[in-house]
Amino acid sequence: MLLKFYSEHEHLISRTLPKLSKPLVEVIFRSASKKDGPEIFKTALRILDHVGQEKIVILQSLGGLLTDACTANRMESANEILNLIDFFIDRLLKEEEIKERKELLVETTILMSDMFIAKLDHKAFIKNALQISERIFKKYEQVHHKKHQLAEP
Repeated sequence: MLLKFYSEHEHLISRTLPKLSKPLVEVIFRSASKKDGPEIFKTALRILDHVGQEKIVILQSLGGLLTDACTANRMESANEILNLIDFFIDRLLKEEEIKERKELLVETTILMSDMFIAKLDHKAFIKNALQISERIFKKYEQVHHKKHQLAEP
């Protein structure tokens, strides 16, 4: 339904995607472990392909929600959002998007580090944020290394 809506109203993608970011990624995340998950996942990938460059708005929106959750001291919600960010980068961003958006990945990890410094008394959150930051950098490193291997004669 969302794919059809965006196909018919492309001009509304940038206005609606920030509000739909978290629910969209949550549905995809939950579907990954369900019986009918592969079909939902394929549909979600088609939606994300359709929104194109606007896909990065999802990551920015999740980062804003992470900041809000930490500021309001809703650490359980913050951990859930961290997991969604991790899933989004690991499973939903393509290699070329990771290469093109290095600065956004760096901003995301800086945001997480700012949040866990502010929340030193929440050890589970800090551990999760550090692990996800490390995975983000490793993923970027793999993509970057692969790019350089392809460029060599």
